[in-house]
Amino acid sequence: MENRFVSIIDRYEKWLRSIGKVVDTLSAYLFLAVTLFVVIEVFCRYFFKSPHDWSDIMVVYTVLFVVFLNIGAVEEEERHICLDLVNLKLRDKWKRRTDMFNCLVSFSACGIMAYFVFNNFIYLVRAGGGYETSIPMPDWPPSLAMLMGMIMGMIVSLGKLFRLVLDRPVGKD
Repeated sequence: MENRFVSIIDRYEKWLRSIGKVVDTLSAYLFLAVTLFVVIEVFCRYFFKSPHDWSDIMVVYTVLFVVFLNIGAVEEEERHICLDLVNLKLRDKWKRRTDMFNCLVSFSACGIMAYFVFNNFIYLVRAGGGYETSIPMPDWPPSLAMLMGMIMGMIVSLGKLFRLVLDRPVGKD
């Protein structure tokens, strides 16, 4: 039974690494898109004296997707704000326990936020609102970005919890 659990966790970790590579690649392309949006806008504004009204919204949407998609990566690499001062004074057994508690709290918080963001996303899609620009822009993409980020946070927190249960290294170590 335990060997089967370990093999499931190994597959889960492999899946997490492959998702991380996809998110890294997607983030790089999205930042390239942000750069292109800004360059196009500057070029059109100063050379053609004809600014676009949609480029600002596209930049905001794209940056939001990058930020929220990388919530999982930041959690995985432990590059977020954490209370290292408390952990430095603890013994290894208690460090593991506090890390497990942190994973449970992170998973729960992301789950609660995902629930409410999902409800907001559904409402915005059904309402059909948007920004009035030359290119019709819906107002639901930021909610979708946050929902995806919360789901990624839940997936990574669960993976970290599994590694802690199996007494495997987590994060930077």
